[in-house]
Amino acid sequence: DAAAGKTFLTSGPCQGCHPNGGTQAGAGPQLQGAGLTADRIKTQVQNGGGAMPGGLASGKDLDNVVAYVLSIQ
Repeated sequence: DAAAGKTFLTSGPCQGCHPNGGTQAGAGPQLQGAGLTADRIKTQVQNGGGAMPGGLASGKDLDNVVAYVLSIQ
């Protein structure tokens, strides 16, 4: 559910580094138009990397965030 993923991304721990629903760069990169795949998004959210901690979303939240980020590619 991309709409639920957007809500999670904009109201959860993601917003501080990926402002405006990932459509702008902040402490983290802009997600919109980054050419990310579902596998890459899921791996990054689960495991982290760089300054991003892992485990920020799991289960249905993770699926929703993946759907949302894919929708802005």
